[in-house]
Amino acid sequence: MTNCCCAVSLLTLSILLCIVLRGVQSSSVLRATVENAADNARYGGESSRSGGLYFSLKRRDSPDSPFRQRHRSRMDQLQVVLHRDNARAKSFQEHIITRQPRRATGMSTEKDSSDAAPCHRSDSPADPTVPENLEQGSLLAPENAGEYYTELYAGTPRQLIVAMVDLGSDVFWMGKPLSRLRNRKYTDPVKSFFYPSSSVSFTLIPSGSENCLALKGIHVSGQREDCRLLVGTKEQYYGALEFAYEDIRLNKTAEYKSGVIKQLLISVSQVPRSTAGVLGLGRGDSSFATQVVKRHTHFFNRISYCLADTDEPAGSSLVFSSGEGGPHLEFTPLLKHPLVETFYFVNLVAVAVNGAKLPISSKVLKMNSEGNGGAILDMSTRFTRFPNSAFDHLVKALKALIRLPTMVVPRFQLCYSTVNTGTLIIPTVTLIFENGVRMRLPMENTFVSVTEQGDVMCLAMVPGNPGTATVIGSAQQQNFLIVIDREASRLGFAPLQCASSPNL
Repeated sequence: MTNCCCAVSLLTLSILLCIVLRGVQSSSVLRATVENAADNARYGGESSRSGGLYFSLKRRDSPDSPFRQRHRSRMDQLQVVLHRDNARAKSFQEHIITRQPRRATGMSTEKDSSDAAPCHRSDSPADPTVPENLEQGSLLAPENAGEYYTELYAGTPRQLIVAMVDLGSDVFWMGKPLSRLRNRKYTDPVKSFFYPSSSVSFTLIPSGSENCLALKGIHVSGQREDCRLLVGTKEQYYGALEFAYEDIRLNKTAEYKSGVIKQLLISVSQVPRSTAGVLGLGRGDSSFATQVVKRHTHFFNRISYCLADTDEPAGSSLVFSSGEGGPHLEFTPLLKHPLVETFYFVNLVAVAVNGAKLPISSKVLKMNSEGNGGAILDMSTRFTRFPNSAFDHLVKALKALIRLPTMVVPRFQLCYSTVNTGTLIIPTVTLIFENGVRMRLPMENTFVSVTEQGDVMCLAMVPGNPGTATVIGSAQQQNFLIVIDREASRLGFAPLQCASSPNL
């Protein structure tokens, strides 16, 4: 396998599906134009007033979410979140530390009656680890993947697609039904299948074509005429992705002008039940973000998003734009990982509590020449993860300033009861990045209430393993405008009440 790998990283995604897609030429990956369309709808991406692309983001645990597990207590929900975060962290570690390919969006397999097809690398002999019954496994996106989703339309006529938004994925993926489910059911729930046969704009990429061969990975050959790549780990493959071009339809409202992004590179695979797709916004060539940015560099060279409070039912949004306007932003450089191109890495140089820097060794936080360490910006992880030695210093400093008895809550590392105290005074935690840029976390970004009554508060950060990257989670990004300036290779942020600024 090559050193670089692209993924549908939804592990809570753990999330994560691997194929080595690097090397795709931008001219062959994207054949897109934006043009006016007459569609009217209430879901999905939209073209903004300034000519950008706007997406409404919804939390998977929000009251109207189709993914919400409705009979859980707040404590139970947070335990599920921590479990998802752990799975995603494990996938990050597998991908970055051991250099092993990740499983597509944490995909598992279920059997159908398809025939097996032989497989080969585009640049090597047949791989003996590929199982003979490969095509009998249908790929299944994880039920516990992702923190935020959006709704958009694909195909002609349009089909509603619910997709998890993932900064750590390079694939725009949709699940199609098994062959026995041929016709689209317009009464499907929000989590619906994508039906390629119902779309006149769906264009398969031929096997052996220049565009297919540009996808570096393990190609499926045999009698297949369409472009397919295997999904799985180095030791075991679980299924195949089918690559095609498709139109993505953006909606028209009274406020936003409509448009169509024509012929984006997408991937599809059979799934036994309807599930969320993946809208990958990673730095790899095949992600939705890279395709849009490369085609419209001067208009969509920035990805801006704002995540509202966890308890806010709405207000989170994401915009592709030229980046004009907005509040004052502080910028820190994006780092280039020596082996992995997908993730958005920055250099976290220090952590401070009430203005005092913690005695964390720079070797713990800094990315080394082998790619260990560094800090990943991630929307699909809820709670920030620090290397364990850095986390220990943080907990020690907080305990010294919060002079109250602690209590034990499963999976959380530092918790307090406010039953007798009424109010918990939270010290200010500040993340300090390269160039002296400081991200001062408000109280609600530092501790989380784990009960319906709000009388138990726990640190919304957890320890990771030694040598692993820091992962800056969505809980710490709440009520900050986050700007990923891909053209200038920098990350900016500024405090902003997201629920009051839903359109950025």
